Amino acid sequence: MNLRFKQACVIGLCYLLSGVPALACSLFTAQNEAITGHYPRFVELSNGSVLMSTDFSNTDAEGRIGQAIRVYQGDKNLQNWQALSIPAFAPPVNYSNAQMAVLRAKGSRPETVLMAVRAWQGSTSWIDLLQSEDQGKTWKFRSQIFLENLSDKTSGESDNLETQVDVGVYEPMLWVSHNGLNPDGNETVAVVFASEVSANRNEPFANGEQVILIQKSSDLGFNWSFPTEVTPLTLHQRFGMPAIIGAGDTFVVFYEQVDLTPLPKYDWLPFYKKTAVWQWSIRGTVSQDAGKTWLPSGIMVFDTVGKKFTDNQGVPIAYSGAPTAAFLKIPNTNETSIGVVFQVGNAVSFADRSTAHISLYYVGLDLTGKEFYRGPLPAPEAAWWATVFQNSSGQIIAAGDLDNCIQAGGY
Repeated sequence: MNLRFKQACVIGLCYLLSGVPALACSLFTAQNEAITGHYPRFVELSNGSVLMSTDFSNTDAEGRIGQAIRVYQGDKNLQNWQALSIPAFAPPVNYSNAQMAVLRAKGSRPETVLMAVRAWQGSTSWIDLLQSEDQGKTWKFRSQIFLENLSDKTSGESDNLETQVDVGVYEPMLWVSHNGLNPDGNETVAVVFASEVSANRNEPFANGEQVILIQKSSDLGFNWSFPTEVTPLTLHQRFGMPAIIGAGDTFVVFYEQVDLTPLPKYDWLPFYKKTAVWQWSIRGTVSQDAGKTWLPSGIMVFDTVGKKFTDNQGVPIAYSGAPTAAFLKIPNTNETSIGVVFQVGNAVSFADRSTAHISLYYVGLDLTGKEFYRGPLPAPEAAWWATVFQNSSGQIIAAGDLDNCIQAGGY
């Protein structure tokens, strides 16, 4: 990368949305209504339009409230949005953590949008796969990927600080390979997710540990392989928020690691009461056999120990989490890189999140895995649940949400 270009434009990505007011909603419908929700995720379709999914709270005709997924459609510049559909809403079932991927049109198969989503009802949680064959307008069930039903086991997590909820599965992310990994040349669909139960679904982890699991499908997501551990069960460690990219037989998964050693028993209540001071880091691991085996130990991408790095306000970073990753073509160059974007903050504990400044951070890797840049992103100024997306015109979007408001910055 040209050094002068890298210095002139943060990480080689020139900030384009400087006119967006700090902490204001960044995305609006064609009727000038601010787009609200959480956990934004993007895909671009063959016609150049972009779909964005968000989590939100919805109410049905009977007055029942539940977590739901909404899909918006806009142009590749993230403008002219319209609410398109609600793929997942069925109280008392709740849905969150939606992640989309696109199956290209092939033969008689139309372009198909796949959506992996976390679902839960009472003490049971699972990962579903949904599909749309009309560019996100309508959706239907395609398959169930993973189900746990250990209703008598708890992780210590609590929503109201008094009751405990059961162990669960979280944060699915899809990857579609169009490189013909299967003998018949078919695409391979893979999903990674975080789990508080073992791959065989019958063993809850005693101290709140969490692992990353991967499952693959060679028939486009109708049937799934038995789960494989990406990160092995490790005493007092939680691995979560996985992000997957791949090329050929090489898969790379980035994830957050929470070291529970200062308070070995994972418990949601100390998280809120500020008594838990855990250590957070962003790591990656590699498989060179299409996900069958993985490196035995994670590669450190970002470490918060010692507060060695600062955020976009110059404040030392004490927290990092929720990585996303994408192959990014650096504008004005012929280089393709791996971009890892994640949230950072000066919050030592989860309890400080309401007053801490949470923003996005970027680590750039070349295709050999060598780091060429790291630094905070200026836009959006503040956001949770980072994501990174590049449209077909080359514009790179970093996005997240803050106070139920979608935030985005363009580069």
